[in-house]
Amino acid sequence: MVLTLKEWHRQPFAVYLFANGGQTRRAEVVSGMVCGPFGIYPGSFYQTGHSTTGPKEWTLVHMPSQIAHFTLPRERLCREAAEDLAGCDIAWESAWAPGLTGPGLEDLKAVFRRWRSFGVRRSWGTPPETAPLDRLRSRLAQERGQEAKTGR
Repeated sequence: MVLTLKEWHRQPFAVYLFANGGQTRRAEVVSGMVCGPFGIYPGSFYQTGHSTTGPKEWTLVHMPSQIAHFTLPRERLCREAAEDLAGCDIAWESAWAPGLTGPGLEDLKAVFRRWRSFGVRRSWGTPPETAPLDRLRSRLAQERGQEAKTGR
């Protein structure tokens, strides 16, 4: 069913957070913006609320499944992603299933690819602990590549 998202309103809802560091996977109740089967909360896949360091993050959730799908740098971008998803002819009221089918499935995959690539380009959703390690690994790999070229 194609949805039309009209009015966003503040409401508490549950979200399933991924494990991060020593934490386990868990469900938490967050306060965020809701419209139809979508919710937006401040935070990432791993934590609720904005991080004390780094950029602010907003996460789009499919509320029937309580699973976060995109972490983006602005709430407005999460709303745009929700509108793109709502335009797909899918049974949104059901839980998010791997075997989901419907006439809008190919459209849904295209929307996911588009918004996921936005997140990858911007590194949104990277756990705060791994971002410095990733930069260090990248720098070390570059240095090793330069050493190999010069024959050291």
